[in-house]
Amino acid sequence: MLPKNDNINISSWPNLFKSNYYKIKQVFDISINNKSLSKILIVLGTRPEGIKCAPLIAELKSNYYRSKFHIIVLSTGQHREILRQTLMAFKQTVDIDLDLMMNNQSLPDLFHRIFFQINEQINLIKPNLLIVQGDTTTALVSALVAAYNQIPVAHVEAGLRTFNLSNPFPEELNRKIIDSFAKLMFAPTTFAKEVLIREGACETDIFITGNTGVDAFYQYYKHENPNKNNSILRIIDN
Repeated sequence: MLPKNDNINISSWPNLFKSNYYKIKQVFDISINNKSLSKILIVLGTRPEGIKCAPLIAELKSNYYRSKFHIIVLSTGQHREILRQTLMAFKQTVDIDLDLMMNNQSLPDLFHRIFFQINEQINLIKPNLLIVQGDTTTALVSALVAAYNQIPVAHVEAGLRTFNLSNPFPEELNRKIIDSFAKLMFAPTTFAKEVLIREGACETDIFITGNTGVDAFYQYYKHENPNKNNSILRIIDN
């Protein structure tokens, strides 16, 4: 298990986020009531989203941001139990669990259920920013609902492409749609940033952050194996 105040990160996104805090804050500052904290809604549905967002959630809940943001983690329940277990491994929890999965549910049915429930939650919470990760149905639908409610969207792992809409499906389609309107795009690589620019994204909305999945692996492995001089960790450190 990870300590709650762990600050180890390999990718550059924590420092970039801090150094660009005021720039990023301007994206959603217009509607903020100065007497209350800015609300950031992070929507997850699957285990990969949980793994890759765990370092981000921990960072945003750290003492540095505690007085600036109120963080709300919502799960649609695509991978309900294993997502919960994943977040527990990183000492994080879900604040709202919608539990939307049903047996033999089609993509259109799932899309409809997520859309309706996320819209309801957004109207209750009234977040100033919505964060999604990757290319899942949860990410796409949540981002669309936020956009329809004029809430800016931040996309973690933006710009990844296979350049084939059928492979993987619907993931390639999902991430292209999200990146077409996301206000903040956290690209893992320079190439991903170049892809976004070629697709028409504004360069000032793109931040090269590295991959938070690497942070998650590093933090978890190092704390599970604190006394091992492991070659994998040495490679990551370098």
